[in-house]
Amino acid sequence: MATLAGYFSFDSALADKKSMVNKLVRHFESYPSQDVNRFTCNQGVMLQYDFDAYKQPAWLHNDLQVATLIGHPLITSNRSNDLATLACNLDNLDDMLMRSDGVFNYVQYNTEHEQLILATDPLAVRPFYYMHINNGLLFSTQLGLFKELGIHLTQNCAALSELATLGYTLLDHTPYNEVHRASPAELLSFDKSGPIKRNYLDWQALAQQKLDLGDAVTGLDQAFKSTVAKACKTDTTLLSTLSDGLDSRVINTQLSKMGKKVKAVHLNRAPNKIKEQLVEFTQEHDIVLSTLNPEHNHLDSLEAVLCALPKNHPKFLKGISRPSLAWAGHGGNSSLGLTNYTDEVYQAAKSNDLQCLVHKFLAQQQGYLPKSVINHAAELQKELAENLSKAIGQFQSLGLEKAMQLFLLLNEQHHHLDTIFENVDQYKVEYFCPFYSHRVIENALALPVEKVRNHSFYHTWVNYAYPQICKYPWTAYQEHEFDSLATSEKDNAHLPRIKMRGIIERWLLVVKKDKQQLIKKRQLTALCLLHIFKLKDASTHLSAVVQFTRW
Repeated sequence: MATLAGYFSFDSALADKKSMVNKLVRHFESYPSQDVNRFTCNQGVMLQYDFDAYKQPAWLHNDLQVATLIGHPLITSNRSNDLATLACNLDNLDDMLMRSDGVFNYVQYNTEHEQLILATDPLAVRPFYYMHINNGLLFSTQLGLFKELGIHLTQNCAALSELATLGYTLLDHTPYNEVHRASPAELLSFDKSGPIKRNYLDWQALAQQKLDLGDAVTGLDQAFKSTVAKACKTDTTLLSTLSDGLDSRVINTQLSKMGKKVKAVHLNRAPNKIKEQLVEFTQEHDIVLSTLNPEHNHLDSLEAVLCALPKNHPKFLKGISRPSLAWAGHGGNSSLGLTNYTDEVYQAAKSNDLQCLVHKFLAQQQGYLPKSVINHAAELQKELAENLSKAIGQFQSLGLEKAMQLFLLLNEQHHHLDTIFENVDQYKVEYFCPFYSHRVIENALALPVEKVRNHSFYHTWVNYAYPQICKYPWTAYQEHEFDSLATSEKDNAHLPRIKMRGIIERWLLVVKKDKQQLIKKRQLTALCLLHIFKLKDASTHLSAVVQFTRW
């Protein structure tokens, strides 16, 4: 599944409605016609582009309703049945959605009651975006669609600052003032009386539950294995990813234990220097390993490499049950390991001083706008701190220790996945991410923060469920469990220098697209020249600046 979009209005002028419907239809005409489903009525239009990654269709249309989804709710192993379950249980929709373990987005239009319903997964890993226009509701699972439709949009500088410093937006922010992002577990209904929002899952209530360590470990183990079993039930041979981290090791081990044949892709810019433990790990679990250097084909990301597999490595894909569906190890380190809940941030949370906590978190993330190249950086930085205070402070009734844990849980995943799912129609690869099941995560949330931080709870579970993995600690985090074996820094401050081609591309992008004059172009040009001549590393500054012009 790739993308969903639609527009519904119950009282707008016919010309306004027809214009918006036509824009959406024309946009979806860029996709192969056989992969597009469309529903139109007097109130609007709903469109779905599906490249059949799951091999289980998700479009239901009868006399009472039309319903569809992207991703897989994982209520069961059958995605088509899950769609029918959600569509046929409108009165109990909240309960049905809470039974999900997957990452998804659900849309339903009830033709009998003229009601539109949108729902995202419990973590909003795949959120819907929406705006009110011409007395109607325009929605999409891809943020870029709003701009492509030619709608007048204004930049949300607060959101751009958040992207430039944290890597994700806060609250319901998007780069556009007119467009909003769904919150975790958000359900939005829209009819003649207007929009109504609610959340079908109460994360704060989950955070108030308490488990002892033994129950949390067994609860996590059962939830994780159940989620994986549902997701891979129909497959015999799977496409997976194998990074240097713990998450992908756990996933590949579980798939192997279930008797699945696993073909794993490992990215390495120096294939001749594959870590010995990685090879031993794959041999022990009978995993077929393909180590690829993305730079050989000028590919710059995992999703680009996976997209190019049919062309570059067709033999490797042979026999895979669903070759456009990959298993990815996202989520474990951030939600179970609390990677970004460092000692400094934890001590600030224990002080119960929200402003101190915000300051320490920004310092840890190096979340400061570069004043040398961004206009009004001081004002934007102040607004960033205020919005971060709001985002954490909404959970303050839990106490700041737990509030910070919940904030990280509900926000950090977007740093990794927004780009993947925003461009899913371009790369035509979908992902299973079992660590994003709310039933998996709630076990860590039910423990005191001190028992979860620094991978403590995560490694307790790994030693319980997969002790063999601990023989292969080819990457660990400093100051965390196994810190004596650490091979990478706890933070990601020391990223590779951007090469000359990348510098020029980013500089041109900024110069051409900075319509609001947010960037100090002379200073940026000088900084780029210093970088090219290796007199200064401008990588961090450029990465921040690009966010102000990307949208």
